[in-house]
Amino acid sequence: MRTNPFSSLNQRETSFSSFINNEKSVLPFAEMHDYVEKKFFRKGQILFNPGVIARGLFFIKSGKLKISRYGSNAKEQIIKILSEGDVLGHQALLFKKKFSDYAEVIEDAEIFYMDARDFEFLCSKNPEIMAHFVKLLCSDLERIEERLVSLAYEPVRGRLASLLLELEVIYRNGSVAIINLSRSNLAKLAGTAKETAIRLLTEFKAEGLISSEGQDLIIKNPKGLKRIAKLYH
Repeated sequence: MRTNPFSSLNQRETSFSSFINNEKSVLPFAEMHDYVEKKFFRKGQILFNPGVIARGLFFIKSGKLKISRYGSNAKEQIIKILSEGDVLGHQALLFKKKFSDYAEVIEDAEIFYMDARDFEFLCSKNPEIMAHFVKLLCSDLERIEERLVSLAYEPVRGRLASLLLELEVIYRNGSVAIINLSRSNLAKLAGTAKETAIRLLTEFKAEGLISSEGQDLIIKNPKGLKRIAKLYH
């Protein structure tokens, strides 16, 4: 089993002046800044595995991660892609249970970690913090429900169009959004075979909806993709 890289965290981040002044702070409350540790992770590193007890929260400062699990047939199912501003670990921590998924870095990442004891201490001082994460849990459940409905009733063409629009937001950097995701991962996110995803991407390119350079995808006509997505809603 792959091990949790946070088991040896030993460096407390002491200077947050530049971080706090960022336009988009990843920590929702100012008092959290003094209770996090900063780590850098390379592509391919694992934050946690299924069966590991949740001992803290992870806040993504930069980079991207995928959350996935494996079925009885040993096939990977990617649940979601996380990026700057996202938090993970809160579900297992709040329910005091073990992780049920893998969290893997797919783009070099800078992550802030908060120990569970510090989180509980802050919640006792400021109930708004707990309320914030309860709302986050509700949003998570709503997204899971929407995804299940999509997988059950929406054709793959519609699912892929919706997924590309979601990824455009995740991968946007200023005015440019270059989706750097392998075709295999894209197919697993859409809940389809890699061959099907490649065929539909080829169709989208022929229709002028997207372009590609190697593995990179660029949305050329978001309105066109929205029309396809809405056809199946």
